[in-house]
Amino acid sequence: MNFTITRHFDAPRDLVFEAWTQKEHLDQWSAPKGFTIPFSEGDLRPGGSWRSMMVAPDGEEHRLGGVYQEIVSGERLSFTHAWEEEHGRGPESLVQVHLFDEDGDTRMEFSQGPFQTPVSRDGHQGGWSECFDRLDAYLADLKFRQVVLTRTLPVAPQVVFDAWIDQAQLAEWWGPHGFTNPVCEIDVKVGGVIHIDMASPDGTVYPMSGVYREIDPPHKLVFLNSPLDDSGKPIFELVTTVIVEPAAGGSTLTVRARLEGEVTDASAPFLSGMQEGWRQSLERLEAFLSH
Repeated sequence: MNFTITRHFDAPRDLVFEAWTQKEHLDQWSAPKGFTIPFSEGDLRPGGSWRSMMVAPDGEEHRLGGVYQEIVSGERLSFTHAWEEEHGRGPESLVQVHLFDEDGDTRMEFSQGPFQTPVSRDGHQGGWSECFDRLDAYLADLKFRQVVLTRTLPVAPQVVFDAWIDQAQLAEWWGPHGFTNPVCEIDVKVGGVIHIDMASPDGTVYPMSGVYREIDPPHKLVFLNSPLDDSGKPIFELVTTVIVEPAAGGSTLTVRARLEGEVTDASAPFLSGMQEGWRQSLERLEAFLSH
């Protein structure tokens, strides 16, 4: 006997898939209400194993684990699931997660089974329902703290990558529509400094500084970037990851910008506009590369 759960999340499918597959996210939601996850590990590949320990509000420890069966990025995930009890490993079941895009949101179809008794089935179903309540709340916070955008571009990966690391090209497209970059200075090396002054159509200048963390041309670029206040101090810090992959007829570009630290009164106004700001920047990049 099996059970299924369908949930809708106000978050893009790629972000929901990340929440299922990255430890930093899983540790925040993949246990029932009131439980914590002090330990987890996993080898995310078909045949790779995973293990986790949940601690109940009364301090009782519950260990579990399994093996990944199928992983289709952004779409499907399946893995075996069994409790690791004092007298040995418990019965094994199969968890299947299917994700569907619905106009930028996500429908999740979840199933697990088989179970030997209705009590076991209902207990797992109730536990997962509480997990998904936590996931819903976590995604809402994560969506505010993180932007993930993907574009298909009609040029080779090296051309896309160059637009990010060539100072003159970067100044042409960085920022929302109507913005210019009177100052754009970059030192493209690990530890190299980035400084960009964006000027809005009304003349207001928004300075940004950062540091390159990882450079792997033409595939990956990671940098820290921070908007600066009137005294030149960082208001908050983002980790921005740029991934460029070959695709039919060109390249696929994925940009992920994630807040480091907590949301504050100073950072909240910037974060609320981050999704739209990056969307317009990538529209400008696409137009620049299409010329």
